[in-house]
Amino acid sequence: MRGATSKITRPARRQVRARVTRTAGAAASVACEDWLIERLNDPREAVDYLKAAIDESDQAVWMLTLRQVAHAQGGAAKVARRAKLTRSRAP
Repeated sequence: MRGATSKITRPARRQVRARVTRTAGAAASVACEDWLIERLNDPREAVDYLKAAIDESDQAVWMLTLRQVAHAQGGAAKVARRAKLTRSRAP
């Protein structure tokens, strides 16, 4: 269910950082990942999540955030098609 606000909160920002810095081999919380992907289906939520990742100024956080948003939006190929981005136009 959607809360009173669509903004990604500071605890969610910490979650991004925690997922990147967790110990290698530690099991991720499936329920947490499912919840996050469900929230990121909403483009407004995805934008807020991306903005929170930019504020972290950490490349690993940014890359994880991009992966999660792309996954929630149907995968990288679908995102690229929707953005009309082709391999020949990619930098």
